Formats: sequence, C-alpha cells, structure tokens
Amino acid sequence: MARDLLGEPNKRLSNGRELRYGEHGKIAVRISGEKAGMWHDFSSDKGGDLFDLVQHVRGGEFKTAAEYLRGIVGMESTGNLRLVHDHNNSNEYVDRLKAKKLEEKIEQQKVKVTSDLLLRAKEINHKNVAYRYLREQRNISCGPREDGGNVTGGQRLLLDGKSGSKAKVDVPKKSFGHISGSFVEISNPNWNLKNLNEQLLKSHETITIIAEGLETALSVKQALGEYREKKGVENQVRILCSLGISNIKNYGAKKGEKIIIAADNDGENSITGKTTLNAKILLEEKGAFVEIVKPDRQGDFNDLLKAGDSKLISSLFAPALASHSAKTLQEYVKAQAEIKPIILDENDKSNLAYIESKAIDQQAIINAWRKSELQGKIELDDMRKKLSLAEHNLGANSGFY
Repeated sequence: MARDLLGEPNKRLSNGRELRYGEHGKIAVRISGEKAGMWHDFSSDKGGDLFDLVQHVRGGEFKTAAEYLRGIVGMESTGNLRLVHDHNNSNEYVDRLKAKKLEEKIEQQKVKVTSDLLLRAKEINHKNVAYRYLREQRNISCGPREDGGNVTGGQRLLLDGKSGSKAKVDVPKKSFGHISGSFVEISNPNWNLKNLNEQLLKSHETITIIAEGLETALSVKQALGEYREKKGVENQVRILCSLGISNIKNYGAKKGEKIIIAADNDGENSITGKTTLNAKILLEEKGAFVEIVKPDRQGDFNDLLKAGDSKLISSLFAPALASHSAKTLQEYVKAQAEIKPIILDENDKSNLAYIESKAIDQQAIINAWRKSELQGKIELDDMRKKLSLAEHNLGANSGFY
C-alpha cells in the first residue's frame, strides 16, 4: 500500500522495521511491530494510520479512502482493516466526521480569540510596561511593523507592571490562535520600495532572516542596521519571527530564496540545534538556499545585544549576508571562507578566468556551488565548454578562428 501511494522508498534509509521516503527520509511508514501501518511526515508534522495516509496523498474523505484500500487488498482480504461497510466501519466514519467538525470549531474559536485581542491591543510607547520591557530589560529600541497581512495568531507575554520584566508565573509566555505556518513580520524591504528607482527595483533581491523569538528577531534587526548602511545593502533584508523553533520548517520558502536562520546557541548536541538543522534541510528541499547563524557563545542574540555586543551580531551575520549577496564566484568563495571554506583547484581557476574574461553572469554557477561543491565544479566546467563552443562557432561563421 505504501509503495502504491508513495512509490519506491529510499533503500539507504529503509529497513525491516520501516520504509523511509524522500532524499532525507522525511516520510516514515512502519511495516512491522505493534505500530505497523502507522506513518509520519516529518516535514509537515502529520501522521496517522493507512486511512490517513490515503487522504494525505490522494485527498478525499474517510469513505473514499476505505474504498481505495479495499480495492488494493481485495474484498476477500480485508483482515483487521475492516474495509467492508459494516456497523463498526460506519461508526468509525461518523466519529472521524465529528472529530473533524470539532477541530474546525476549535479553529474558529482560535480566530475569534486572536481577533478580540487584536482589537484590544494598544500601541507600544514610553507610557506602558511593554516599552519598558523591550527598552530596559531587552535593550531593544527598534520596533516591529506589520504589512497589513491577515493576523492568524500571536504570543502572549505576561509582564510585571512594577519591574517591567517577565511576570513571575509558571507560564509567562504562551502562543494563541493558529501559529503553524504563520510568521510575525518584523521588517520588510517592500515597505520602502516606493522610495527606490526603477533600476533598483529590477535588481532587487531579498534575503529572509528567520528568528525563533520576537526578542531575538528585534535584536537582529537593530544590530544589522549599521551593517546595511556600511555595506550598501539597505532595504535588502526581510526579518521574520517564527514564534517557536518547531515552526521554522513550516515557512513557505520559494525556489531559489536565500534564507538565514538566526539560531540560539544552546550548546553542542542540543535539541534546538538538531531542530534548527532539520529545518534547514527541509527548507532546502523546497529549493531555498539556507545558512545558519548563531552566537559564538551559549545564549541568543538578545543576550549579545544586552551585553553591548551589537557590532558582534553584525559581524556574525556578515559572512552569510555576503554569501547570499554574492554576484560572482570570487565573492562567494571569499564570503564562504568564514562559513565552509571552498578551495578552487587549477582547473576551476582556469575555467573561472575564462568566464570572467567574457563578462558572463555567474549566478547559475554560484547557485550550483550552493547546492554542493561537485555541482559547482560541473556547472563551472560546463559553462566554460559552452562559451568555448559558442566562440568557436562565431569565429567559424565569421571566416576566422
């Protein structure tokens, strides 16, 4: 059934206990033991039994899934699946339908709670405790902006009115509404597009920075202000807050999008570190180019900002920003020297020198190198051959070599 729905599994990652699908085994299907027939998609955090798998892949309702599975195993081989339209099957369908309606009702209630809180919200200014918390406790002087998009959820943070710090309660911070796949936009270059001339609009490329927490995202925004002014890439960086590390992987990355994950440094082999790395892999599967930047010591970027190290934050992001902004392979190699050094051999240098002499756009070469060193070398060599052939043909048709 798994093969019929998902095709051939990844043989390298599969075993006698489970089948794994995708280059990185993002979908797992159990084929033995008590949980045989259960599956989980790590990229979307969804899972369930065989009925759920059919609906996940093919769509439709439970009844349609049951019909499909009955066709696969045959009427005489239903076994424990109970695919015939008996009393138990009918009850199970009704229960699922009720559960779905209850889920929809809960989602509607979440939307109402979010809308009500938004209507009651007040602007942050020097008169309220939220300002004191950001300015005095977090050393944040910049603020987030919204772009008029739909508000799907948020995060509540309880503060102590006297001290201006987090309230001393068991759970001072709690998310509400629908968070999965939604992000808080802290800054966006599109807010300033009206101030750019037509030429800038044509060449405009945005780098997306995703931070887990609001304080981290605001700290990065504040620290990078100086970098953008010095390096001339102002209006180039878009900063998002995911309101939770597990939500980063749900970002709807576009093919070729350049992303930096502003991660916390929770030490070697930490759960957060592994979750961040998994998010990077899943975003790259969507076609994005992803770099991870984290503090050089344990803590987050707001810890650095509170310690007065805003310039250090800028310097930590500089290589990743330069790498994503590179227009030539030489610029990319220089930027990567502080991330993952690239060594060009004599053949690479010869190919690159020839390509540079023709003033050819090198973006395809850089993007190939972003995927892997091997793909980069192949693209570099391939472009050299194409240019040589084109030059030879031009010379032949012009009557000289």
